[in-house]
Amino acid sequence: MVPEAEQTQAALLNRELVKTGGRLIQPECCYELLLAEGHLTRRLFGAMKRDWRRMPPPRHNLPMKNLLFLALYLVLAGAGVRGQAPMRLNNFVTELLRVETVPAAQGVSYRFQNPRKGWVFLSLRADARDGERVELSQDGRTWLEITPQQGPVVETMRLLAKGTYEVQVRAVGVKMCGPLIVRAMPETHFVRYPQEPRFPELGKFSWDWLKKNVLSSVNTVAGAAGPGINAEIDEWTRSGRKFISYGSLPHDKSLTGPGAFEYWHKNVGFQDPRLAGLIADEFSGRQNPLYPAWIEGLKMLGEKMKGSGKAFYAYTGGPGMHSRPESRELVRTVINSDFYMAWERYHHEMPTEEQGRQYMDQILGGEIVKWRAAFPGLLPHLVMVLGAFMSGPELNVQPDVNYKVWMDMQMQYLATHPQFDGLFGVQWWYSGGATEEILRWESALYRHYCIEGATDLLSKRYGWTCALDHIANPDFLEELKGWTAEPAAPGSLTTGYLERYACAQGRYWQRGMEPDEPSGNAYLWMRRQAGRPNKVSQKVKNLEPGRLYSVEMITADYQDIRNGRSVKQRHAVSLVVEGAQRVETGSYRSIPVSSSYSHAQLPFKDGPAWFNHHRLMFRATQPEARLIISDWESDQAAGGPVGQELMFNYVQLEPYFESPAK
Repeated sequence: MVPEAEQTQAALLNRELVKTGGRLIQPECCYELLLAEGHLTRRLFGAMKRDWRRMPPPRHNLPMKNLLFLALYLVLAGAGVRGQAPMRLNNFVTELLRVETVPAAQGVSYRFQNPRKGWVFLSLRADARDGERVELSQDGRTWLEITPQQGPVVETMRLLAKGTYEVQVRAVGVKMCGPLIVRAMPETHFVRYPQEPRFPELGKFSWDWLKKNVLSSVNTVAGAAGPGINAEIDEWTRSGRKFISYGSLPHDKSLTGPGAFEYWHKNVGFQDPRLAGLIADEFSGRQNPLYPAWIEGLKMLGEKMKGSGKAFYAYTGGPGMHSRPESRELVRTVINSDFYMAWERYHHEMPTEEQGRQYMDQILGGEIVKWRAAFPGLLPHLVMVLGAFMSGPELNVQPDVNYKVWMDMQMQYLATHPQFDGLFGVQWWYSGGATEEILRWESALYRHYCIEGATDLLSKRYGWTCALDHIANPDFLEELKGWTAEPAAPGSLTTGYLERYACAQGRYWQRGMEPDEPSGNAYLWMRRQAGRPNKVSQKVKNLEPGRLYSVEMITADYQDIRNGRSVKQRHAVSLVVEGAQRVETGSYRSIPVSSSYSHAQLPFKDGPAWFNHHRLMFRATQPEARLIISDWESDQAAGGPVGQELMFNYVQLEPYFESPAK
């Protein structure tokens, strides 16, 4: 039990220490002064010393001269510039500095240590009124400014060399602000700009829309850097972030090393002083007679760009880059030139979370071990490229699985698996194949894992699971199980199965052991009648009232598909959720979408197969509703030719992510 007199004096000192972010504790043999992040001024420390002298000695005497030496050290080392020991949050993020309360009116400085060449995130909060302003600067350059029009929280990201940095906070009219947060973070890519979505009904991915919904957690944009986006490039690069040009590889059969160098060096990414380089699409892991020229060209480019701050990013989609001599030499050349490999790992979701984790152990964990064994020092030169192209449906192959959860699982894997500790960057490829929802979710994942340093699944915070359990049998793989069928006439409604139909739709199956995966090959078939519509329906379960949902569906003309006819046409069908509130924004009747896939089972002679995609947005008003699919445009009008045969599948009903990341 500490005597009352000691408690009183310790409390006095602790009240002063609170102003500095510190705390006094008393173990058995001494007093201990714990200093958190804060600014200790000579005035504050002088007041502390006056209280300190009145304190009785601890139960086991510690000579007062030791305390005076400590005081002298704190005054000299702590009164001017404050810092803290780094705190690792996950593989991506280390907190370098956190100051809860900043006495900005005094003009204060803080020091942090950037442990490697890489990106640093800085955030400051202040409540500024008219005529007030807070500024954070480094070496005379303003990094953050808070005004009544801009705030109360302002962020920036800066690509910094390894070393010690000192930032200054000054204010006009604002006495205290905070917290000030400084974190090491990875490079986060948005690819590409400008780029419109596959479906015009999704709207425009304009610069203003991206700034509001996506770019707050991005530090690197890749795209076509033409004169039409000069204003966007200026704005982006002035903020300290990077814009890199999106390019390709030279494939001239007579290519030489100097020719490869010239091909890349003349790219706007290396010629425009605002840009930070080029990302080239793409090298494979297979042997190629052009590897010697590419390697020589990259060596020349590395010498030319040394010290310029510009870099070459090498996309590679093949797993064999670590297993063949020439591809190994190319990767070593990239690393030795201080450039970056952009390793593509595009994989569809798996049926269950457990299968997904096992799959990631194979395609991510197992493969990175081979990469790191072949290339010591790889991770600071590696950007992991994951797949966001899922609107076709492409990677989003299974309508009863939440693709957003699959994206989340991959990010969590990179953020927590020990083999990826120190990874330089992450990218989701690409905006043209994504929806507006997926781009917002991409940004939210970047913030969760790459800025906040979280390790838990973000999707769990929304109550999402891998399995979508709102409807049953959404691909008709089990024929009409779970559905209530209402045929308009005998023989006008049934189910069928067509080998490789899923591939023709654009489902991006990659399971080598199951090249003929049946999911997606099954379908619902209807022949339109004159008297009334064909319908199927089922109860929608487990809805959360007030939450926004989407339901999607793919349709095709049966005779066109069976006979290889490439006809672009709109299908008159309806998709209704009874017992819920329809939301017009984001809903579309149908969008003809062509597929580039062609298979022996589906011989298209005059062009690609054509499909209609349908999406209905609705807000749940109760836990249950009813989903109805019909081959009439409405209950009153067919809207399409009598006798037309239509195929339906890929009925995906899921919660919709409507909030922007920031």
